[in-house]
Amino acid sequence: MKRADRVVALDDDLSVGPIDTSEPWRRAQWVKRELGYNIDAGFVARVERAWAEALAPAERRIAWLSRRSAGDYCGFLELLRRLEEKACDVVDLTEVRSPGACADGPAAFLSLVVSLGVLSPDQIVEMGLLDRAEPLSDAARARYREVWRQLRAENAPLRVVSGSGLRSAPITSYDEELLSYATPQWRKVARIVAEALTQPDEFAPRGDMFLAARVRALVNAGRLEARGNPLNMRFSEVRLRAG
Repeated sequence: MKRADRVVALDDDLSVGPIDTSEPWRRAQWVKRELGYNIDAGFVARVERAWAEALAPAERRIAWLSRRSAGDYCGFLELLRRLEEKACDVVDLTEVRSPGACADGPAAFLSLVVSLGVLSPDQIVEMGLLDRAEPLSDAARARYREVWRQLRAENAPLRVVSGSGLRSAPITSYDEELLSYATPQWRKVARIVAEALTQPDEFAPRGDMFLAARVRALVNAGRLEARGNPLNMRFSEVRLRAG
């Protein structure tokens, strides 16, 4: 099956950093200041181009949404804000399960499709997801807009998802979990981040680059010792401080 649909993907993860601005360069400045990563002009240009393409006139516009992924959910909410009253169909993956893997038993949540990014194009076709698009109702649009209005007003460092929905959170939200994977012996930062990412959960985990930045912040705060730059996860190690 082949389709001629135009696909637009947003690289920017709006679940992290300021959202009271529509200017990606301001978010890039925050990432450099708070997380230690340099965002080049090319990335900012790609984000601006993606928004221009997403908002361009279209015969039919379909947005893919999972309320189990903070990044997916926030991107969808910002799209609705920018679309204003323009029509939009939605494919909601929140309760969709991937066939085969862990479909039964206590670990059934592992088969949930927590983000469109975990599916291959063949799986999207095989699961019939292209036929699930439904028009976004006025009532649903209003509810989504209110959620995003509140989150933008709070403008917290993070947005996280849980059973109670999408909420604002401090930048330190994952620090204690990361510390729990550290030991008095040296461990690769990549291993600590991987353990945080692979814990069973029914919601998409925070990205590896963000978690590495928080390991670096814990080093700077004196809670961990480091050998190498934690942002280079594979080539750095950390351990708990003695005492």
